[in-house]
Amino acid sequence: MKNCWLVLIMVSLSLGAGAAPTIGILQFGQGKPTLQKALQQAVPQARVVLVSAEDFAAGRMAEGVSVLVVPEAHRLPAIVGEPLQRWIRARKGTLFLSDVVPLQTWLYSAKGRWVEREEALKTVSTWRALWQASLPPESEWRRSTDSPQINTSWSLVDTPHGKGWQIRVPKLTSWCTYDIRVEQPFRDGESLMRFWVKGDTKTRALSIEWRERDGSRWVATVPLTPQWREVVLSPEQFAYWHDNPSKGRGGAGDRLQPQNAVEISIGLAHSFAAYPANTPLEATIADIRIGRQTQSLPALVEFNLEGVAPWYKFYTDSRGRLCSVMRYRAVGIGGDAPGRRIVTPLGERCCLFVSTRGDTEGAIWAWLPTREATASNLAAVLRPMLQGWHLLRAGTEQFGYWQGEAVQYGAEVANWRAQPVSLRLSAEITSNGKHPVRQQMTVQLQPGERRKILFPAKELPAGEWQVQITASAEDGTRDTLAHAFHVIDKPASVPPIQVKSGRFYRGEEPFYAHGINFWPLWIAGQDPDQYWEHWLAPYQYDPEEVERALKIAKQVGFNVLSVQYTHISHAPQLVDFLERARRHGMYVNVFVTAAHPFGFDPKMLRELIEAARLGEWNNLFAYDIAWEPSWGQHTTRKRHDEAWRAWIIEQYGSIENAERDWGYPLPREDGMVTNPTDEQILNDGEWRRMVAAYRRFLDDHVNRAYWRVVRFIRTLDDRHLIGARTGYGGNGSPWADLWMPYDLLAGAPFLDFVSPEGYSLTENWENFRAGGFITAYARWAGNGKPVFWAEFGTSIYPDTTTERIAYQRNVYEWMYRMIEESRADGSAGWWFPGGYRTTENSDYGIIHPDGTLRPAARVAQQWASRLAQLPRLADTREVHVITIDRDQHPRGFSQVWARHRREYLQAVEAGKQVQVRTEGTGATSEDAPLIAVGNVPCNGSNPPKYLNAQILQVQAVLADGSVQQVDAESPLPSNAQRLRIIVMNTGDAAWSPPGKRRVELSTPWGTQVVTQAVPRYGTVVLEVDTPVRRAGELVLRMQLVTETGEVFPFGERRTLK
Repeated sequence: MKNCWLVLIMVSLSLGAGAAPTIGILQFGQGKPTLQKALQQAVPQARVVLVSAEDFAAGRMAEGVSVLVVPEAHRLPAIVGEPLQRWIRARKGTLFLSDVVPLQTWLYSAKGRWVEREEALKTVSTWRALWQASLPPESEWRRSTDSPQINTSWSLVDTPHGKGWQIRVPKLTSWCTYDIRVEQPFRDGESLMRFWVKGDTKTRALSIEWRERDGSRWVATVPLTPQWREVVLSPEQFAYWHDNPSKGRGGAGDRLQPQNAVEISIGLAHSFAAYPANTPLEATIADIRIGRQTQSLPALVEFNLEGVAPWYKFYTDSRGRLCSVMRYRAVGIGGDAPGRRIVTPLGERCCLFVSTRGDTEGAIWAWLPTREATASNLAAVLRPMLQGWHLLRAGTEQFGYWQGEAVQYGAEVANWRAQPVSLRLSAEITSNGKHPVRQQMTVQLQPGERRKILFPAKELPAGEWQVQITASAEDGTRDTLAHAFHVIDKPASVPPIQVKSGRFYRGEEPFYAHGINFWPLWIAGQDPDQYWEHWLAPYQYDPEEVERALKIAKQVGFNVLSVQYTHISHAPQLVDFLERARRHGMYVNVFVTAAHPFGFDPKMLRELIEAARLGEWNNLFAYDIAWEPSWGQHTTRKRHDEAWRAWIIEQYGSIENAERDWGYPLPREDGMVTNPTDEQILNDGEWRRMVAAYRRFLDDHVNRAYWRVVRFIRTLDDRHLIGARTGYGGNGSPWADLWMPYDLLAGAPFLDFVSPEGYSLTENWENFRAGGFITAYARWAGNGKPVFWAEFGTSIYPDTTTERIAYQRNVYEWMYRMIEESRADGSAGWWFPGGYRTTENSDYGIIHPDGTLRPAARVAQQWASRLAQLPRLADTREVHVITIDRDQHPRGFSQVWARHRREYLQAVEAGKQVQVRTEGTGATSEDAPLIAVGNVPCNGSNPPKYLNAQILQVQAVLADGSVQQVDAESPLPSNAQRLRIIVMNTGDAAWSPPGKRRVELSTPWGTQVVTQAVPRYGTVVLEVDTPVRRAGELVLRMQLVTETGEVFPFGERRTLK
């Protein structure tokens, strides 16, 4: 039967009509008579029995127990861990009672006492010193840091626990660790690490890392106090760190393999802990020992139960109450939902979840604070658990429809009783002023049967609709789900966002894009696989929660929301979202996958754009087509080596010419020319000219790729702006230089605005103020186009203190001040939803999971009206020009910024505005310095530094007057009468009409002189007659001819077939 399937599930939650259910209470320690009484009141017909921890661990249970209540669920004997996991996987019901996060602390029996795991390991293990003879001298340790200029120390000190190592860092910008190779640190059977540790009052954590032979990295973050504390670490406490060269590591079930460890690293890192800014930090570690267990302990069990475990499924609301993040309310029937969160009167202060995926499918679990375990609250949780059948989800298959599409709706139900059940399904679809749709049907479910039921699809008129589906059983039990959805005829008209004179405009009004990167609040603590499946997935999308978040965004004053759109199944939900955003007066900046210049998939991109009809939405702010692109390290960059070799031939004529020009040989691997080494990228040296040429190649290479993408999008939508967030690691962050982020020049000729990111701005106002140089650089890179700061912000995790929250507030304050001073055109903080983000161990959110505004959001709110006036203000400040030279800096922009930082600050402190330029900015082909890339003289066989060109299109005009595109793959038509060549000036200097010098296009049929002024990023159309087909290579190339007749070819060399 179509859309119907059976799942055989152990029938255990209900004994069927007329049978009295049995509820067990897991007993550990003293009895719980008050709880027993409350349970009896909540479910009067139930039998309540006590189950000791020992009996439960041994599998001895009273007959017929269908729900197990676990009091004090935050602190349990480890012997019940695996049995409890088996219980849940056997499709049983479990209610956890705890006023703190459950399933966090496990107790072990050691010498007649119940102790935590760390204490138990000390008791049941033997220990030896890591270094048997003497500690290695300080000189053998290698420092690793993002800020080598900061004078840190790592020294041997005396401690109450013998000799120890002390790290001192005057200022931590990102990380500082000390590493040393260790020969076989863990011998046969050894897996434990034990040491004493302490920090000063500001240093709250120390990172301990083991690296294995394959390069995999495993990091444990150890909390510090000002007092000495002894710590024991076991392999499962070391988390995998993705930044490493190993292959296939870090997946489910993988963990540190101690026998393969070869290096230890100890230090401080913002990636693993939060530290105060501009504050000296100090930590000490002593008596490092390695241990072998001599007695086994019950396995440490990890629970992953939606809404209940791990710890990150919870947050504390603004009133100090523990809450479970609300998601998966099972509205809608599209996709594959992990289960249903049944909403109780306590809302997020209680969790009741029915699992429909994986090895817990059919299980139902709940969490309730102990203080809330009254008879009425217990009844609200236990009655659905004991009901035995469930409305698993209900509603429409998608949340946005185009008028003329049939709206499909229905429900998924399951019967986990021991007997068949008859359910009556009633559906009602309503909209104000429109005729309602009502349908009913009855379905018979056998024991263990789960089925998706579809009502007849129905076309509906445009508007916002509400669907409500109710399931009722013959015994009087019932359940209801409802949600809103949209039917769209044509997106309503709003003034579009445009660029005029280098600024954003909303229609005819100047517009400051006051934005935020938007995800709904439910992503806090979401498991990684579900996070990556995305909040626009049909099984995740929740219109009610989205509407709540949009109202909060509107309250703050945001007018632009940046979102991701990565799969065709997301289109209907994006339609609903765009319509909701429009009603709130907000524009949406849509990152669309498949548009990356080197991951371009035109078929997929077309499908995405057309499915959501993005071109029709006037409140589409822009297409965001590349997300923090970088070239990568040397081995990753090798994918571009073939293009690099071709570019060298194109620009220098030969490899030998290039090496002669640079005075340095190209790197080679297996006899083939390859890209610069990572050492050459990161350090200055005699290879500087070669790296300068490589960076010019990257500019050309990516611009040609961006043009293909932009040109394609323009065939589908020529109305909306196109941008790319080009700020991997934060523009100017030295630590990111190894990965070679795209320069802000990348794609700038074809993008409508330039988008840096602010993660290089930290600590204090002076550092943020210096970020105004990035705005000026971006303005230069875009030749005056708007500057939109696509991301900025800071995480308040893991050290979520009042100081860290205050620092996050300051980051937003300083950022907006810098934007105002540097006259940027827009910004979008990272990001909207507060709470723990599992995919990067962070919490950048400015809205608390309960919907209240964090201090950073209040800053954004306070600045909203002030920023709105910014594009209306004339900048009358005196101009100070900073002249840059990218070719001097192999590392790239970070060193350009470092060189000119002080000059920039002095200028703005003096009340001046700053403009960035090169020696070619403002020059023309008449007077541009004849210098080649790398600051050597132009010689006709090297690329001029300030002149460049890209051939955008070659068109053949045929004898009958028709026009045919000529690309690299297609031959020149034999009946071509004329070629029409469209060329863009991608260099810094403008092209002038003929004077002392002239710019011309060289072709096999002669030259075509540029007779008009062509500004930077301007285009010119040149035509040349082709009456005779020339033999040999057909080459098109721009060139500069001087007053003395010297010829200097420049830009792209296009060969026709």
